Amino acid sequence: IEEGLATIPIPGASAPLTALIASGLPPDKFMYLGFLPPKQMARQTVLNEVVHIPATLIFFETAKRIEKTLADLVDIMGDRQIVIARELTKKYEEILRGTAEKLLAQIEQSPLRGEIVLLIGPPDGQSIWSEEQVKSGLAQLIASEGVKQAAGIIAKQAGWKKRDVYKIALDMKDE
Repeated sequence: IEEGLATIPIPGASAPLTALIASGLPPDKFMYLGFLPPKQMARQTVLNEVVHIPATLIFFETAKRIEKTLADLVDIMGDRQIVIARELTKKYEEILRGTAEKLLAQIEQSPLRGEIVLLIGPPDGQSIWSEEQVKSGLAQLIASEGVKQAAGIIAKQAGWKKRDVYKIALDMKDE
């Protein structure tokens, strides 16, 4: 992959494993999670629950929903490496690599069809959001979710410790 050579999987019994091998993402730890929920809130909940798992995440997704899923990934997982493996071991096989934002722009220009395996690279262990982004996220959620719940959601998304986000949320509430 680093040399720009085609990496072509051979047919196998498992599309998720075939996609993992062809993806170039770390294969030492991975988690297969099936299909993402079709509704946005449920999909975002699942993504928030797995955002900090230190493994390559593997999902099935439909071509019809891939754009909405990528938009959620931009918001929740930031610039992590994403691989879309489409129509594996078939005539129109395609493997797309990049960040969710880059792939979303690409797919908006040329929509996908067929069966899709979506792979998300593991987190790099660094904070994803700045303090201003944390405050902005909290401002959007505190009214609907409450301080404690909003802090938990934003901490997961931002890559911050919950207690640090909770302190910011309390300070914002007092202002």
